[in-house]
Amino acid sequence: MHTTDMISLVRLNTLLPDGAVDYTDSVILRELNDALTAKFERAVTDARCGYWLQRKVYTTTAGNAILRMPPRACGLSKVEIGDASSTPSYKRLPLLREGHADLYTGPDGSIGSPKHWVMRGDRIHLTPTPDTAYSVRVSYYLRPSRLTPYQSGGYITAINTTTRVITIDAMPSSIAVDGTTSTIAVSAFSEFDVVSPTGWHEVQLVNEYCQRSATLQLTCLGTADLSSVRTGDVVRFAEQAEWPPIPDDFHRALVDIATIKILIQLDFQSKAGGFAQDANADMQRFTALIADRVQEEPQVPRADLPSLRRRW
Repeated sequence: MHTTDMISLVRLNTLLPDGAVDYTDSVILRELNDALTAKFERAVTDARCGYWLQRKVYTTTAGNAILRMPPRACGLSKVEIGDASSTPSYKRLPLLREGHADLYTGPDGSIGSPKHWVMRGDRIHLTPTPDTAYSVRVSYYLRPSRLTPYQSGGYITAINTTTRVITIDAMPSSIAVDGTTSTIAVSAFSEFDVVSPTGWHEVQLVNEYCQRSATLQLTCLGTADLSSVRTGDVVRFAEQAEWPPIPDDFHRALVDIATIKILIQLDFQSKAGGFAQDANADMQRFTALIADRVQEEPQVPRADLPSLRRRW
C-alpha cells in the first residue's frame, strides 16, 4: 500500500472529505510520518533482528578520534575496526559507557590502535586516538524516510555494476514538505535512495551521490555496494519514499494510528477508542512477529574467545 491508498483510508476512517481545508493530503502525510516514527521505530530497533540495518564505512586519520554518527541513524548496532586495505578484516570494538570512559583513555595526546568506543551526542569517539588510518565499519538502524505523495516514475529497468550506471523508466521528482516538486537536469548531481516497492520496503541504497548522466540514467559516484539493488526497485531522492518500511500487512495499522490522532483532534474520543483497540492488537502482533525472525533454525552460540571466532 502506497501513500495514495493510505491517505484515502485515513479519510474513510475519519469521514473527512477530500476538500477538507484543515486536513489536506500533506497534513495527513505528516500524521502518518509521526505515527511511523513514534510507534514502529522503537519496536524495530528493540527487536535487534536486522530490520532497517545499514552499514557505513569510515577511514580514520591519525590524531582524530571522532566520527560523526550517520545523520539518518535512529540507533547504532555495533562498531568494528580493520586496517585501511581494500579488503579489511574487521573485529568488533567494545562499547564504553561515559562513566567509565576515562578509565580507558590515555593521557592527552596519546595515540594508538583503537580498542574501545564511546558515544557522545551524535559523535563516536575512538579510544585511544588512532595513530594511523583505520577502516571503521558502523552498523546502524536507518530512520524511516519521509512519506511523500505517490509518483509513478523511477523504476529501475537496468543496472550496470561495473560502470555503476542505473537506468530508470522516468526521472523521479523531489517532493518538499509543502508539496512543491523539482527534479535535476542532465549533468546535475544529487543524493538518491533505492527503495524496494515490495516486501519490507527497505532502502537498498542510502544517500548515494549520483550524476544524471543521461535522460534516464544515473551514474553512482560513491563506493556503496550495489549488489542488493534489483530491476524493479525504485529510485527516489534521498529520505523520500511512498511506502513505509514495514510489511504491507501492517500498513493498515499505521493508518489506524494516524486516524486516532486526527479523531482526537476532532474531539471524537469514543470513535478514537475503537481504533485504539485494533491498533494495540496490531502492534502486539507486529512486535511478536519480528522478535523471532527465523522460526526453525537455532541461533549459533557465541564462542568464548574472540580469537577462536576469528580463526573459525
